[in-house]
Amino acid sequence: MIENMFGKSAFSNSSLGSTSQPTQSQISQSILPLKSTRILSASTLKQLLEIFSENRCVVVDFTNATCGPCNFMDPEFERVVEERESLVGVKVETAVAFEIASEYGVVATPTFMLFLDGVKIEEVKGASVRGLESAVDILLFTAYPPHPHTRIEMATLTALVPLTTKVWPSGLITYPVNTPVDKIFSKLFQFVSEIKEPVIALDAITSTLNEIQSMLSKLKIVQVPAMWDAVFDGLVKGLGVEKMWPLLDVLRLCLLLEPFQIHYSGDSANGLLEVIRRLAAVETKAVRLMLLRLVANLLSSKIMAETLLSMKREVMQGVTFRNVATTVIIEGLLSTDSTVRQCAASATLDVAIVDAYVRAGGELEIGCDNDLLIEWRCEVLAAVVQAFQLEVDPEIELRLLATFGKFVLLGDAEVLQVAQVLEVKEIVNGKKWDESSIAGKLKMEIIKLLDCEF
Repeated sequence: MIENMFGKSAFSNSSLGSTSQPTQSQISQSILPLKSTRILSASTLKQLLEIFSENRCVVVDFTNATCGPCNFMDPEFERVVEERESLVGVKVETAVAFEIASEYGVVATPTFMLFLDGVKIEEVKGASVRGLESAVDILLFTAYPPHPHTRIEMATLTALVPLTTKVWPSGLITYPVNTPVDKIFSKLFQFVSEIKEPVIALDAITSTLNEIQSMLSKLKIVQVPAMWDAVFDGLVKGLGVEKMWPLLDVLRLCLLLEPFQIHYSGDSANGLLEVIRRLAAVETKAVRLMLLRLVANLLSSKIMAETLLSMKREVMQGVTFRNVATTVIIEGLLSTDSTVRQCAASATLDVAIVDAYVRAGGELEIGCDNDLLIEWRCEVLAAVVQAFQLEVDPEIELRLLATFGKFVLLGDAEVLQVAQVLEVKEIVNGKKWDESSIAGKLKMEIIKLLDCEF
């Protein structure tokens, strides 16, 4: 659906066991993962307390290898843990872990104890699968009460940009080949031939670009050419700002392919982000468009999003990768050119989708604490509000409206308070759309999200 709404951009969807007594060597003496990294074993109280200190929700299975009901419950215990996120299971073999069994007064197996922040809150005795499931669900509900937004019907917002934490978001707007590759390289080779004092041999530039052109024509990068970083750096220095756009065009296509994504998740990312930082305020339309499309394509994979949105990695002291991306997007949103603003709105929506993925529990290593993340969300939200108020293009308005929805959905209390101060509800409500249109339906859903009481 989002493809139809947002134009031509492409969118990257039983045995009872042995009756012999277990020996000390048969049972782990350290905290060892069993079949899952979320199912551990502990044989000393110190080990168990360490697990409590590192995990909020823990369910402990006091078991015994010679116990028939225990053997029946073992796979059920593992299933219950595996099916629920934010939960860690610990198996304690009472025939060996005397200290733990004594500390918690365990006299029969199987016994299941549930802990929240190290404090026991529930106990289930016997081979009751339903009893265990119910107790675990109550534990998780107590630790992580559902966000009030989960009670609101959001069919339009969900259809436009589906929310998932199992896989990388599918609703991201990316920019694949929209101009024949040969034409892009023809212009790039023309600009290369005009470089008066190349800092790298022209034959090295030509052979490297020919290699990439061949691979891009087949939409398959086997590997990043050995000379690529040197050639890219040399072209950045030799082309000049006004003639940089075909190089950026080539790179944004490369970034849709895995070898380049892996390459730029490493040290090479520093040079790339420095180039993006230097070009952020450039007024040349072609350069700004390619820069924004490049940013959008950088978000197409988890590994690249972790790089682009990192709040730990810096291009220079005090300027993080995320700062650079944010500057590019905000500058684009406030451009006087509608084509640039549309591209910036698409990149902003991508950022909002990725951020919603994180808030919903998706894993993304960006190296920051929650306070910094909330501050960043408020900064971007303020920029989107300013752009939305000035915007008159319906297609750009729809992208920004969807961005509001993704930033507000499951939002932190601080972000929602900023939305209230910025009068987001009033601004959104002031835009007039047919109630049966996508924009009209989306508008009503956003207003419900903003009206929701915590």
